[in-house]
Amino acid sequence: MLKSTLLVTVTALALITTTTAQTSQVKNTGCPGAPYPTATNVKINNTATFTFPAMSVIDVPIMILGYQSGNPTTLNWPLTCVNGCKLYTTMLYVAGYQRGTKSVKIPIPNDIRLWRSCYGLQTAALTPKGCVNLHGSLSFCIGK
Repeated sequence: MLKSTLLVTVTALALITTTTAQTSQVKNTGCPGAPYPTATNVKINNTATFTFPAMSVIDVPIMILGYQSGNPTTLNWPLTCVNGCKLYTTMLYVAGYQRGTKSVKIPIPNDIRLWRSCYGLQTAALTPKGCVNLHGSLSFCIGK
């Protein structure tokens, strides 16, 4: 009796935890000491909000959306403002936004095939000097 009760409890907990969206920071990505973006409401048939880390109002926000590459690509000056920046997200979708943009809303279609699919998000700030401050990478999986 105890074993079956424990099995039911563990199964119920597993179902609860796998239906929600999962997000996590990918450590040692971006430029050294970089802040990370955040993601909320990343669920089927919802509008996800991706928020840029704090940046100067004169910087141009950039979003890179794709898959996690598994192997970071090191970027150095003059492309990045400092040496040793790590790009970890493949570039399936890259967009620049107006200065002062703090977040971007992206609708997630009502398609069950998206459930548990995982992606990467990395943001950056294009500075007036023409170099990029690459932020950390965020891994997220779509919930329902």
